[in-house]
Amino acid sequence: GGGMGDIGVSTTPDAYSLFWNPAKYAFAEKQFGVGVGYVPWLRGLVNDIGLSSVAGFWKIDSKQAIAMSLRFFSMGEVQYTDDQGVSLGNYKPNEFTIDATYSRKFSPVISGAVAARFIYSNLTPGYNSTVETRPGISVAADIALLYHKELEISGIAGAAVNFSMNISNIGSKISYSSTSLMKHFIPTNLRLGPS
Repeated sequence: GGGMGDIGVSTTPDAYSLFWNPAKYAFAEKQFGVGVGYVPWLRGLVNDIGLSSVAGFWKIDSKQAIAMSLRFFSMGEVQYTDDQGVSLGNYKPNEFTIDATYSRKFSPVISGAVAARFIYSNLTPGYNSTVETRPGISVAADIALLYHKELEISGIAGAAVNFSMNISNIGSKISYSSTSLMKHFIPTNLRLGPS
């Protein structure tokens, strides 16, 4: 999906559909699937940042599917300093999410899904120059729909038209400080697309 300009919301179902549109799992042709991935991030600048993922689905029957995933983002080693530039040491910030979804066909051409997500974001080593910090924790949900109509076109096998929608990361705010009341919205995304 990323290699095709982030069009994954409406493409053919695969193990990574949870990242783009979990409603696609109900239309998966296989009984189960697993995907494992690693993406080196900003490899031209640094060599220790990367996004790792594992995802899998299982079709309960011809109308229902469940899936889970784990994503881990390592931001490499970062040197922290105070306001005067004095080193506070090196730290390896990271984040991970655990996702689970249920997808179901409502008719032969329409499916929907709900997904739940646990988010853990550990960006600082527990302190900075003015405020004690902690890892941010949040929970979120996705709501997704898919319209999938197979077409009969002479000489073209497996032709179909899809239209999809996924609203992801509908969730609670996140805070990185136990002493501050400041909380930040997590990024809610709306994906719409045909294929």
